[in-house]
Amino acid sequence: RGQRRARPPPRHNHSVRKYQFSLSSYRDSHSHRDGHRDKHEQHSHHSTSNSSASTGNPHGALQQHNPHNSNSNAHANHHMLWPEEDVPDDNIAQIVPFLSGSVHTLFLKDCDILDDHMEQLISDLHMRARAHTPITNLSLRNNRRLTLTSSWINQIFHSLPELEFLDISLCDLDEDDGQALAAAIAAIPQDSNLKSVNVAGNYRMAESVPSIIKACVESGKLCQFDSSFCDVQNHNLSRTLNTLAFAPSQCVMKSFVSQGSRVHDATSLVNCIRHNTTLRSLVLNHRKETQPLSKQAVIDVSAAMEHNHSLVQLLVDCELQYRKYQQPMKYYLELNRCGRRVLACDEHTNEDGLPWQCMVLDAATSKDPNVLHWFLRNGLELKA
Repeated sequence: RGQRRARPPPRHNHSVRKYQFSLSSYRDSHSHRDGHRDKHEQHSHHSTSNSSASTGNPHGALQQHNPHNSNSNAHANHHMLWPEEDVPDDNIAQIVPFLSGSVHTLFLKDCDILDDHMEQLISDLHMRARAHTPITNLSLRNNRRLTLTSSWINQIFHSLPELEFLDISLCDLDEDDGQALAAAIAAIPQDSNLKSVNVAGNYRMAESVPSIIKACVESGKLCQFDSSFCDVQNHNLSRTLNTLAFAPSQCVMKSFVSQGSRVHDATSLVNCIRHNTTLRSLVLNHRKETQPLSKQAVIDVSAAMEHNHSLVQLLVDCELQYRKYQQPMKYYLELNRCGRRVLACDEHTNEDGLPWQCMVLDAATSKDPNVLHWFLRNGLELKA
């Protein structure tokens, strides 16, 4: 008693096979020597140095990434950099050749990357892909001096076909940058594996979001798009939802997230719910400042869910006194989670590959007994 117990050694998860390398709040060596850093940068550099002291890496935090749980990150004891090399400090883009082949996720957050650096970065990533050690997830979050009007956004889609996720959130992009992104997405090559793009927090590109969504649904490539807190309101939101509602047959969009967007006219939202057949997740709520729908809008949205067989997540803001009108919406969402879409199609179009017995078992675990009753009734009619 009275003595401090020693901290137990960290447990190693030997099932983890993917790693990520993260650099945060990096500045070049000249700014370090001159001492022009604010308190936030000093704190970030201090915490990053402490977390990487055990690995001998002075520039970033090394983390393990569990592909089955993207939220569980732990400090790694493995060297993500080749130990016999010295990492250059004059240009952050030059760090790619020194990364270990086990790194598949690269986070370059708030690293003051310029358009001039991107050419070298893309070239090094391309050489890495040719060596069969590609980077599949790339984050350029909070690099506010980047612009998409230069040619690098097209190069990154054409030179890195293995790239699956691109994060350019909080980069202070404007409408011209958004139009350049839409053009780049429309010209994505067929061999590209790109599935998800995140542009959240770029509030100046609100006018171009409908064009980006149009390019996404027509390209037949992107499955997820996040435009949260991009100030997509009123007319722009209606255009975006109508584009999703009447998407062409090659559309594979499964998730659209636009938190912070107020739904003034629920007509476009109702059209999207009734006619879209690919979306599995539609998120339009606000985590802190609720922007509730009107009573009639809640009723219309709940009624539209009866005709939707694909959505399993629909998040909109609703006032407390109107929550009772959301019960039909929650009921149909629960049916969709159990596989209602399978009963709406024949055996040749059953993309989920779920037999009716498995759906009944899932429905039996639901808290709503009406869900199981629906599957038993409609499933038996289908079998008959």
